[in-house]
Amino acid sequence: MKDWESRNARSWLNDTDSVVSGPTEDGAPSHEGLDESPLVATLSALEASGPAQPRPRPTNSQVPNPTHAARNPVSQAAVSRQGQSINGALPNAGTAGRPSLPPAGQSNSFRRSTSHPQMGNQRSRINNGAGSGESSADSGEGVAPSSRWQPQGDMNKRRYRASTQGGTARESGQARSLSTRPLAKEIWADPVGLVTTKRAAYNEYTARTTQEREQYLRPPPTDESFPSTGTYLWPYRRQSPIDLLGSKLAPLATVRTEHKVFIQCVATINNIQYLRISSRDCKADLAPVFDGIRRAVQDAKAREISASPTFIFVPPTAQAMRKIVRPEVYQTVVPMRAKDFVLSGDFLSPEERLIWQSDRPGMVAKNQQLFQTTLMAGLKDLEPLKGWMRMRVTFGHVEMRNFQTPFADGQYSFEKFAAMLRSPRQDSVFEKKIGGSETAIKLSEKIVGWPTKFVPANGRTKSLNDVKFKDTAILFIETNTGQGLRLEAEIDRLYEQEQSEFQAGSVRLFIKEKTHKSLNITVVDVERKLDWQLEVITDSEQFEVPSPLYALIKESISVKSKVRKDCHGLEYPEITPSRNSQSEFSIQSIVVRSVIQYKFLDSGFFVELAIFREWLGANTMGEPTMKASVSMFHPEWDTHMESIEHTTRIRDFGTGLTNLFNYQTDWLIPFFDEVAFTQGLLVDVARAIKAEAALKAQVAGDRAVAAAVQAAKDVMAQYGPKT
Repeated sequence: MKDWESRNARSWLNDTDSVVSGPTEDGAPSHEGLDESPLVATLSALEASGPAQPRPRPTNSQVPNPTHAARNPVSQAAVSRQGQSINGALPNAGTAGRPSLPPAGQSNSFRRSTSHPQMGNQRSRINNGAGSGESSADSGEGVAPSSRWQPQGDMNKRRYRASTQGGTARESGQARSLSTRPLAKEIWADPVGLVTTKRAAYNEYTARTTQEREQYLRPPPTDESFPSTGTYLWPYRRQSPIDLLGSKLAPLATVRTEHKVFIQCVATINNIQYLRISSRDCKADLAPVFDGIRRAVQDAKAREISASPTFIFVPPTAQAMRKIVRPEVYQTVVPMRAKDFVLSGDFLSPEERLIWQSDRPGMVAKNQQLFQTTLMAGLKDLEPLKGWMRMRVTFGHVEMRNFQTPFADGQYSFEKFAAMLRSPRQDSVFEKKIGGSETAIKLSEKIVGWPTKFVPANGRTKSLNDVKFKDTAILFIETNTGQGLRLEAEIDRLYEQEQSEFQAGSVRLFIKEKTHKSLNITVVDVERKLDWQLEVITDSEQFEVPSPLYALIKESISVKSKVRKDCHGLEYPEITPSRNSQSEFSIQSIVVRSVIQYKFLDSGFFVELAIFREWLGANTMGEPTMKASVSMFHPEWDTHMESIEHTTRIRDFGTGLTNLFNYQTDWLIPFFDEVAFTQGLLVDVARAIKAEAALKAQVAGDRAVAAAVQAAKDVMAQYGPKT
């Protein structure tokens, strides 16, 4: 035996922190006596004798080492307090100074030194009788020191791992039961991270300010006298503050915390209700508090607005005017519906045409005045609203759900048709989807051909040909409680060299029940067969997206998403929502919306073309249903209609709505001109698509006729009379 091996062996025996415990074959705790002289003699004999010889399995009765106990009474006393190793592993092996928590009722475990881990493992293997009970080779006897101490080779690796884990007794039921126990690191709690002085001061400041702000959300203390008080008389007799603002007056939370005042609802004996304002500041200015309360009350009243549509009918030109208006598509049985209104019947007589031509400018001016008055009145009512709003001009078709049979038979004049559609009992909807996706593609091609009229909406894009579609994923979700949600996520595309990857961008969540149409002006144009609508939608966006929904959208759109192409060659990611995350809700439909925007050069209005790809349910493997929509808006609309909730900001549309129309006082006529121009482009596109479809049908019919004629000739040639 070499000198350095003998010195290491003696140094190892002097280590008082080594573990000398391990399971035996029958599962009983074992401790084998160790003495310094027999160990050195054994090592010397092993070096002289050569390869190891088999020996019998160790017995269950083992005597602790008296020399070790005399030299280290503290470690021997710890035997009675500590249990056996957890999961067959040495408790806290390799960790100095950390206490262990073995299972109760087991003992004879000592702490192992970290100075010589390989020697400690080898000693544990010798004391435990190899731990597995398979052969004497695992016990360490008759094995060269280099093989015992160093994990080299397949067999030695297995012995080294076995010694580290406290034995690998495959036939031992006790070892199998120990393998199911938790590791020692799983028992201990995670240590508390260190906190810097700056972080601790910030946490203290945040807790103090939060506590100070939240005190104003509670009723004022009854035993406190306030130096400054105020009274806000409630302006509505049939609606109390609790009915409008809630029992906790939640809409007034921002006013309370910003101005540090208490607000309490009080009712007198005569049923006179008012809001009592209390402040601890003797020099407090309560005027901003009254303004904040007034705006909160107006916001609550604005949320209750649900406008019915206002219909405006564009008078046809004298050349196109006829005496009858009828629907091209209708259904007289339940559910009733009628759409695609057209002029029919006889043309006007020359005298009637002259009268109509002279009266038409007055009709157009009256319609424009009605539009302006309705829009200004509606937006003034919505101006106090603090929530998110969106105003858009959308092109589509009006569809009636309640009409009389003579209308379908073509017995209604233009005036009678207008009176029927304006009736309060009329049930109608506005269909925003106009045709298939080819409508958006062809309209985009026409806009690109007008470089003197349109420019890219994004200032960084130089040419109209460089404008690209932007994709958005929309998931319509229904919770277990029946609540409808709309989850939207922008799709970002990253380009790296020749490959591209998709990922989900900003995520927004909307609640279906809180989406209302607060303003609706519908313009019906029978001559052009294309209507348009200006609507203002109020919505409550949930700024905090729940983690399950956020994880759902992030998993649905990732770098692993496949690239798909539609019939127009447009690329979009494949949406694959995980089924494991749909336990608390169900996906009703999935929509991938591709949007492209252009800008009018003079007025600054945006024209937005959208292609919708829709799948019912959560499966997007099949081909989607594709539709298109076209809308217009001004960027100032989105700027002045963003949400101002949880702030003290004031929404201002300006005198005569000038702030919404690029600060121009005479905005009405330019607005109608831009809408009419876009409507004309859509009419031309619809006619071109219809003519193309008719041409394809005619070509297909001609081919079918030619094929039938050729087939008849072949039959006659085969079975006809032979000459």
